[in-house]
Amino acid sequence: MDNIRFAENLLVLRKEKKITQEQLADFCGVTKASVSKWETGQTLPDVLLLPRLAAFFSISIDELLGYEIYLTKEQIHKIYEDLATGFATKEFDVAMMECRECVKQYYSCYELLEKIILLWISHEMLAGEKREELLAEAGKLCGHILENSRNISLCNDVVFLQAIVDLLQGHPSKVVEALEDMSNPCRLSIQSEEVLLSAYMELGMQEKGNDFAQITMYLHILSLISEACKFLELNRDNREKCEETKRRIEAIIKIYNLEVINFHYVTLFMYQMAEVYSYYGEKEKAIEQLTKYVEVFERFLNGQISYLQSDYYLDRLHIWFEKSVLSGNFPREKKTVYDGMLLALKAPAFDDLKGEDAFVALQKKAARCWKHNT
Repeated sequence: MDNIRFAENLLVLRKEKKITQEQLADFCGVTKASVSKWETGQTLPDVLLLPRLAAFFSISIDELLGYEIYLTKEQIHKIYEDLATGFATKEFDVAMMECRECVKQYYSCYELLEKIILLWISHEMLAGEKREELLAEAGKLCGHILENSRNISLCNDVVFLQAIVDLLQGHPSKVVEALEDMSNPCRLSIQSEEVLLSAYMELGMQEKGNDFAQITMYLHILSLISEACKFLELNRDNREKCEETKRRIEAIIKIYNLEVINFHYVTLFMYQMAEVYSYYGEKEKAIEQLTKYVEVFERFLNGQISYLQSDYYLDRLHIWFEKSVLSGNFPREKKTVYDGMLLALKAPAFDDLKGEDAFVALQKKAARCWKHNT
């Protein structure tokens, strides 16, 4: 019964409601001594009283008991993979229904709920008219985790997921409020990775230090690519700076073999450069970038590259990938990746390309990528 926290929960709930033990006893039809024994952990109420108590405090019975369903990381990952497959192989409404049933069943398994939120965010583009409904549900689930989970690290991750939901819902001010202080580059905590790595080295923990160094290098490289995409948007009217950004980022992509270890970020940058060229009316260069974009996806769909993998230099990344489904960007079903690629080519930013023969041919080539693999 280690995962039952009824006594401490009842005490907190009663004090929050500002009622006495006697008042609660009168509501339940028991003695004050019974309530006292509940709060000190000496006894538990009759099972028939649990729904009444839960209703009185406007919470679920699981929340009243403090019951947390335990799933192993392997079980969580298996459930997550099954749900992710559902979005690629079933109707969207069916996949969402399966997710909702899973949420109900494991409402207090916060690690799994986090993965479901991540899954919803990743597939929001497929929701169509139900996009706002999906985002609202994701936000509500974020709030549930933040209110009830005692895992600080998990809650910090969920604050980030909530910020993504807020951004997708068109609430950038909420994102700034939530993340500005946490992401402040002037905070001393920004140097925590370097200090931890030094400690590993002083303790002679070479293998752990090497693993940590590779993972942090990898994540910083991905962040650099992602932030370079935003940098292009911020400096779109500065053509010289855009070209210099392209030159530098393409060099990093090549040096770190990013098309192999995480092609997703490579395609993000190619796509952003295509938007820059389209903005300047340089149709040929825009199509050239989009052609490279489609070719990388084609290599993935053909099985020539994986979603996430190590290479000869960053050769320890696979250890982290196996441990975390959040590894910089979690894997999705190929059909979902394919659908996202086709949708991206229809973006308003490329409306001026629609009459170009080369662009029409590229769209047809993109459409054949999946057929070639089915």
